Amino acid sequence: MSEDQTLIDLAQANEDQPTQDAPEQAKASPEVKPEPTVIDVDGERITVPEDLIDPQTGEIKAEAAAKRVLDLRRQISEKNPPPPETYQLNVPEELQDTIKVDPDDPLAGLAMAWAKEQGITQEGFDKLVAGFYGLQAKQGEDVAGYQAEQERILKKAWGDKTEAIKGELARWITGIIGEDIKKPEVINELSTMAATASGVQLLKKIKDTIGEQALPATRDASGAGAISTADLQALQASEAYNDEAHPDHAATVAKVRAGYQQLYPDR
Repeated sequence: MSEDQTLIDLAQANEDQPTQDAPEQAKASPEVKPEPTVIDVDGERITVPEDLIDPQTGEIKAEAAAKRVLDLRRQISEKNPPPPETYQLNVPEELQDTIKVDPDDPLAGLAMAWAKEQGITQEGFDKLVAGFYGLQAKQGEDVAGYQAEQERILKKAWGDKTEAIKGELARWITGIIGEDIKKPEVINELSTMAATASGVQLLKKIKDTIGEQALPATRDASGAGAISTADLQALQASEAYNDEAHPDHAATVAKVRAGYQQLYPDR
């Protein structure tokens, strides 16, 4: 074989054998992904999902995008159904014996209007109603418990005479105040005082001091400070007048008789 032929064979062998740098070159040439499509919507830049881009033209697939929007709307609608035209005030069964609901209550109307504005469903409104009336029932229980505790304090102090003493106080106050007892502001003040055991006990102390000692005997029947029917009624409501065993009983009865004779001499 000639020397020239040998050189040619070696050259061809070198061309057929891969070089050591070939793998490194393959690694250095990764697949280049296209840049994401970004659009501007009302000043906000939004990246369009790849599956909504036509790979041939690079344009957004309008039909596919519209279908995606409809699917999203359907999912949202199924998850959050629209609010009802009118709401029902459904009180939980365990509260129905405690809470009486008035659908015409202005507060209920405001709650319904707010719920509709917020897009709340009937189920969501039911939870709101349950929470509100549950709290109201708890407050009612607290009030009832407080009243029971005040009653317990009075019974501890007065025993079986508690109801009789409270009745005497009511008659005595009515006699002292007269027609003014019907005024709302007077009713409110008396209710506040009578709501506590200490307030009721204070009223009794005042009654015992003023009522049993009667009213000053120096009043002039013809003057502005004359004894009145209300004064006499207050004396009649006192323990001294009603309890024959009371040390001031006789004097109080005499005081009342003299007072009526003074007011109504012709009777």
